[in-house]
Amino acid sequence: MFRASSAIGLLAALACIGLVPSAHADDPLSVSSVSVGSGESPVTSGLSVAVDLKSQSGRFVQVMAQAEQAWVMAGRDWTFGRTSCSTYGMVGHFQAAPWVAPFLRCERALGTIAGQPVKAGAFAQPGVFLYREPLHWKNDGTTNPERFNTGFFEQAFVNAGGLTVSLSHLNFLDEPVNWLPGAAFSTHVRSDIEVSASVLWNKNADRAMYFVGTTWHPHH
Repeated sequence: MFRASSAIGLLAALACIGLVPSAHADDPLSVSSVSVGSGESPVTSGLSVAVDLKSQSGRFVQVMAQAEQAWVMAGRDWTFGRTSCSTYGMVGHFQAAPWVAPFLRCERALGTIAGQPVKAGAFAQPGVFLYREPLHWKNDGTTNPERFNTGFFEQAFVNAGGLTVSLSHLNFLDEPVNWLPGAAFSTHVRSDIEVSASVLWNKNADRAMYFVGTTWHPHH
């Protein structure tokens, strides 16, 4: 179940986003996808809901809510020939601890294999908790040896058609550095509905992390 703080944050963010098009009347944002998923990933666990909005010029906003956290991400997508990049800023909370982070992602089209497009890319999301650790880490009896309460999450990936293989790096607060190899598959069950599943191996916990979801892409 969603906590009240996440639900209220989601509604407030959506209300604020509703005001954005008025400042860009010639380039309004519109919903590009709505995603619902459940399971575990390096940055979520449990049930999650995300709403993405885009404009014709490349402006982008995402609102995500989950049982223990919520965030708003906004920025711009860029295209340079066969390379596309995204530069975003993020604000959110995790277990009642507010955080801020930049987000940078780039990918490049490499060609085709058996008629399927092949892309490779990477993203980085370094973040800092503003004045306290999340509740679990605040109450774990361990003092964070770092000067700031930071978390670093990076991933490199290769995608061929609906199959993605990846390697993630997670350095979160006082936890040991974690490497998470993984794979994901997505496919359209209808022109506007996509389903996906992923698995990551959590090296620190010595177990697999599974996530399944579905995404609706409204037609414009």
